[in-house]
Amino acid sequence: MDISSINILNSFSFSEKIIIKKQKEGDVIFFDAFPCKEITIARDVMTPHYAQYYTGNGCAPTDTENPVPIFFYVVKDTNFAFHYAVCKDLIVGNKKVQASNLKGFIHDTLEAALREFGIGAKTSVGYGHFMKSDQGEVGKK
Repeated sequence: MDISSINILNSFSFSEKIIIKKQKEGDVIFFDAFPCKEITIARDVMTPHYAQYYTGNGCAPTDTENPVPIFFYVVKDTNFAFHYAVCKDLIVGNKKVQASNLKGFIHDTLEAALREFGIGAKTSVGYGHFMKSDQGEVGKK
């Protein structure tokens, strides 16, 4: 993602002037993402080793505690479709951006964000990151 794309994206998200932000609300609408085909659900586990320490009971993190496994479910190897709508041409800075041109920018930015940053909980440990699938869709890793 180049610096001009980041600046345009920031003008939507972090506008300093409230009046400008209000004018842009609803110009791009993001819908729910849906799986393209059957989903795969798997069970995963995390095992915190220092439960007493993390709950704030004043205990030091030592190896005297018994780890307690926490099981949770994940969606894996599943392709999702992400839909959005661009409602009208926009003014970004002093430049008019046509809705048809904005679609490509939104697509590229959404794809880069899903791939590089991910969505949802636990992205720092690898969950919620996506990659482009062979069918041209962005699929969940």
